[in-house]
Amino acid sequence: MRLAGRPSYDRPAQIRILGQPEPGYFVVRLVKRGPLVPAIIWRPCPLILPELLSDTPAPEDWCRPTERGRPLRARIGEEEVSPNVVWERGRRVPEAEYAYRAALGAWAKQHAPAAPEANPAERVDMATQPSLF
Repeated sequence: MRLAGRPSYDRPAQIRILGQPEPGYFVVRLVKRGPLVPAIIWRPCPLILPELLSDTPAPEDWCRPTERGRPLRARIGEEEVSPNVVWERGRRVPEAEYAYRAALGAWAKQHAPAAPEANPAERVDMATQPSLF
């Protein structure tokens, strides 16, 4: 039985352990009342590329796995940050929403520099925003 208005904790995907980030797509706010900014946590490819040779190397030499995985990396917008920052402040979203927010931010910087998405580090002042109606 689930009570109305209460979060459901029976799905393990919703539980987050602080200090143990996992790869995924997120949105965060850089400032209070700011626009949502796309963020991502990822693990770089744990493969080693071979040295450049004059002749073509054998296919099995192109990717050799390392002994252990590389540490996680994270980005908010275009800025590289600690994965813990995104993990603790972000809200997990589908890949499609991440792509939409990234494209919206890029479009706003080029075509609408006064839009909130073009300046994600500034609060949104609703008095200066154009009316929706």
